[in-house]
Amino acid sequence: MSTSSGRAKGKSVGSGPADSVLVRLLGPGSEWIGEMFVAAHQADPQAELWINEFGTDTVPGKHEAFLALVTSLVEAGTPLHGVGLQTHRFGVTGPNAEVFRQQLEDYAALGLRVAVTELDVVTQPSDPAALERQAAAYGRVVAACLSVNNCDEITMWNLSDADSWLDNVFDYPRRPTLFDETFAPKPAYYTVRQLLAEAVLGQEEPSPTSPTPADNTQPVSAAPTFTG
Repeated sequence: MSTSSGRAKGKSVGSGPADSVLVRLLGPGSEWIGEMFVAAHQADPQAELWINEFGTDTVPGKHEAFLALVTSLVEAGTPLHGVGLQTHRFGVTGPNAEVFRQQLEDYAALGLRVAVTELDVVTQPSDPAALERQAAAYGRVVAACLSVNNCDEITMWNLSDADSWLDNVFDYPRRPTLFDETFAPKPAYYTVRQLLAEAVLGQEEPSPTSPTPADNTQPVSAAPTFTG
């Protein structure tokens, strides 16, 4: 458990708690997680408190386990304002648009705000259609957030392919962001821009050079509180 930028964060591996000094000292139960939120709220009653997790869109059973944890915190009256989902897509397939949207809705139904806190989509250099497929993947995530009223923030993880945390993970560039290494916009940028223009501004913003992929053009409801 750690805190950053006013958001309390907890991480786990698979569908159970990760091995950490907190788990070793305090146990695998969720009681101490709630106690930390209470302590944070007492220290600063005006602070927004969020619980943040990664891999709930990819690891089998993790969404259900994390949802159970969040539900138990809400039912216990824990001071909690939102749920952040680190959405690192380690491939251009997925997520299933409807499944991901429903996962966001699950947290919104608890009365919490929802945010996609770390979004990037890796590509295979050998795939000639990688950038178009990357754009479609970005589009599915962004469209899902825009279709959920309580999902009001999306944070892209790194600005351009010139500087990505994934360069320290893989031995060759994975081009995961909206801009290439020269800061030129990629198809994914135009896809995200189009979705935001439609949902937030209520207008189309076509790009003659980088059209939105066909499998990305699904109806999107405007999110009144969307700011990210």
